[in-house]
Amino acid sequence: MSPHRTRRLTLDGNHLLYHFLQKKLLESDAEQFRQLASQLIAALGIWLSPDTYRRYPLLVPYAVRDPTCRGDKLKGIPDEWGAPDSAGLVRDDNSLIKSLPRSLSVANLSNRLFDKRYMGRNFVASHVWRRLASGGQASRERQTYSFVPNLVWLPSQVSKLSDREESFVQTYLQALSWRIYRDLELSPKLKDLVESIWKQLSLRSEAHGLELPDPSTLNYFRFEPGWIARRLNTLRNVIRAPEEVRDGGHPRQKTVSTRYTKRLPTVSKKMVTQLLSELSTYSNAVEGAASA
Repeated sequence: MSPHRTRRLTLDGNHLLYHFLQKKLLESDAEQFRQLASQLIAALGIWLSPDTYRRYPLLVPYAVRDPTCRGDKLKGIPDEWGAPDSAGLVRDDNSLIKSLPRSLSVANLSNRLFDKRYMGRNFVASHVWRRLASGGQASRERQTYSFVPNLVWLPSQVSKLSDREESFVQTYLQALSWRIYRDLELSPKLKDLVESIWKQLSLRSEAHGLELPDPSTLNYFRFEPGWIARRLNTLRNVIRAPEEVRDGGHPRQKTVSTRYTKRLPTVSKKMVTQLLSELSTYSNAVEGAASA
């Protein structure tokens, strides 16, 4: 490049809205930012239906988020997605979650942009809570990683706003999720299970004064019993793997991924047994909810 030639500065349309909201509007007019951000979340976010929560509150109870699992080619670190961690959980990068609702249409009679349509590209499975009440990371814990109230699918530009810890957007999402799901009635076994999860989540004091939309006006992925049945079938298949390892064998069928199937026997028997107990408890609870 010529020493006299200046580098041309360009605009990236894929990030422009986020930068405008976060770096211009928030700094110049915080109140207008809050009003616009809350409208974007209410109008463009997609939640799993309350009925899905009642029937299957943990989407992938056998997985946990591990941002290092994809490795780094430049540093010679291999891709380890799908391998078991020391607790026998599938190491995931959100892949197991992000596409799960794609087969479900969106239901919202008051929103013609979304009603009866299916989610396409440029939506992100966003975690509502990044931090637990204890201070740990919600995505790194099995119970909270795929907990239905901790997930909302947002357009990528809006989702970026939710990544800022203790931001208005994050607080608003948490308050809205709490309003949607917290007081829903569950079967006794599921209630006992999810109460321990809710206790790990908390609302900031400023969340209590927010003006929230009626949950009935929001976008939801339509509840389909067949979709729940497929999740249950996958869970049963996953449970077989730690059962076979506990009994001294190897998984006879591919479970989640080839890496997981091959390497689960290398996890300590104690951790495999504990994982099996937790998954079986959850399976029994959701089976009971189905027959209630």
